[in-house]
Amino acid sequence: MDRFNSWGEIEYCIGSAYQGKGYATEATRAIIRYGFDRIGFNKVQICVRPSNIMSKKVIEKCGFEYEGTLRDYFFFDGKYEGRMYYSILKEV
Repeated sequence: MDRFNSWGEIEYCIGSAYQGKGYATEATRAIIRYGFDRIGFNKVQICVRPSNIMSKKVIEKCGFEYEGTLRDYFFFDGKYEGRMYYSILKEV
C-alpha cells in the first residue's frame, strides 16, 4: 500500500480445496470496498501470472481493467512468465 499516492495492491492465495467456490471473488470485492470506503484509496491494483486462468477470472469479475504486462517477471515451473497488472479506480 502507498498511502501518499493513495493506492493499494491485493494479493491472495486460495487452497485447492476452496478454489472455484467464489471465495476469492467475494474477498476481493470486500477488500476493494474497504480500500475505497475506509482507507480512502483512489486506486486498487492486482497482478497475476498469465497462466493463472482462475485468478484472471476473479480479477475480471471484480471489474479490474488491464494495464499491462511486465515480461519474464516470474520464474515458475522451469520457465519465465510475465506479470499482468490490473487496476480499478474509485468511482467519483
